[in-house]
Amino acid sequence: MPLFIVTTFGKDHLLQKHEVEARDASHAMALATHNGWRAIRAEKAGGLTLPAWQSPSVDVVLFTQELTSLLDAGLTLYECIETLHDKETSSRARSVLASLQSSLEEGQPFSSALEEHKALFGDIYVATIRASERTGDILPALRRYLVYRKQIDSLRRKMISAAIYPAMLLLAGTGVTLFMLLYLVPRFSMVYADVGSNLPLASRLLLQWGQLLHAHTAPVLLGLLFASGLIGWCLYQPQLRSSISARLWTLRGIGPWLRTLHLSRFYRTLSMLLQSGIPVLPALRMTQELLHPALRPKMPLVLNIIEEGQSLSHAFSLGNLLTPVAQRLIRVGEQSGELATLLERTADFHDEETAIWMERFSKIFEPVLMLLIGLFVGLIVVLMYLPIFDLAGSWQT
Repeated sequence: MPLFIVTTFGKDHLLQKHEVEARDASHAMALATHNGWRAIRAEKAGGLTLPAWQSPSVDVVLFTQELTSLLDAGLTLYECIETLHDKETSSRARSVLASLQSSLEEGQPFSSALEEHKALFGDIYVATIRASERTGDILPALRRYLVYRKQIDSLRRKMISAAIYPAMLLLAGTGVTLFMLLYLVPRFSMVYADVGSNLPLASRLLLQWGQLLHAHTAPVLLGLLFASGLIGWCLYQPQLRSSISARLWTLRGIGPWLRTLHLSRFYRTLSMLLQSGIPVLPALRMTQELLHPALRPKMPLVLNIIEEGQSLSHAFSLGNLLTPVAQRLIRVGEQSGELATLLERTADFHDEETAIWMERFSKIFEPVLMLLIGLFVGLIVVLMYLPIFDLAGSWQT
C-alpha cells in the first residue's frame, strides 16, 4: 500500500507528521484517528506539488477542513490561524494567512478579514462566515460549507471520470489517423506513382494527399500546428465559448440536462446559505451569479416578486427556475418551514439523476465512438490496399 504523511494536532497544541500506509487519503485519516491522533489532513508521500501559477495561494477546502479540526480541538480562532500560518511552507499561502492574522489582531471580525481576499474565498464563503458570527456558531457553518463543497466536488469528479475514457479513445483514434495520413499514406503514394489513372477515384484522392504531403511536408505540418493552435485559442475566447454554450442549450437531448445541472447547484448553494441564517433575498443575490446566462435574465423579476411578499415557489415559477420535482418540494418546504432542507433534497435528487444520465450516456457514446474511429481507420486502410487487390486481379486476368 502507498505511504501517506498524516498531519495531526497534539495535546501540546503543536502540529506533528506521521507516516501511515493506507489505500487512500481517507483510509490514512481513519487509521490515524484509530491510533488516537487528531488527524487534520493526509497527503501521499513524495507527491508532486503544483507550481504556484498552477494553483491558488490557499486551497479553500483544505483551509476550512484544517480550521474546523483546530477549532474542534478547542483552539481560539486566532490560535488556529497562527498555527496554520506556522506550518505552511508556501510563501503565497503564508502571506494570505499572515494578513488574516493581522486583521484579527486589529480586532476585525473574521468575515471582514476574509473579505479582504474575496477573490480567493468568494462571496458565498464570506457571507456564510458573516452570518455565523451573528449567532456565534462558526464551527457548524464551516462544517456545512465542507459538506456543500464535498457534494459539489463529488458531482464534478463523476463528470470528469465519465469524460476520461471517451477523451482517451478520441485522442488515440486521432493519433492513429494522423500517423496513417502523415506517414503511411505518403509512402504508399510513392509505391503507386506509376499506376496512374487505373486506381479507383477514392484511392487516387487519398494518394494525391500523400503526394502533396511528400512534396510539402514542412508547410503542411506547420499549417496543421497553426490550425490546432488557432482552434485552441478560439475556444478560450469568452464570446465564442458563450456562443457554443448557448447553442448547446438549444439541443433537445443536452439542453434540459444542462438546465437541471445548473439549477441543482443553484438549489444546493441557496440551501447552504439559508441554513447559515442568511435571509432569502441576500442569498438569492449572491447565488444568481452561479446561474447560467440563459437562466439569469429573469432574476430581477424573481427578486421583485419576493420583495412584494409572495412565495419563493411562485417567484421561481415565473422566473423559469423550477423543475417539476423542485416545484413540489419547495412548496412543501414553504408550508412546513423547512425550505432549506427541501432545497437540499431537491439538489440531491437532481445530482443523482445527473449521475444516472451520465452513466447511460457513456454506455451509449463510448461504443459509438469506437465504431466511428474503427470505420474511419478501416476506410483509410482499405483505400490504401485497394490498388493492390486491383493489380492482383488484373495480373490473374
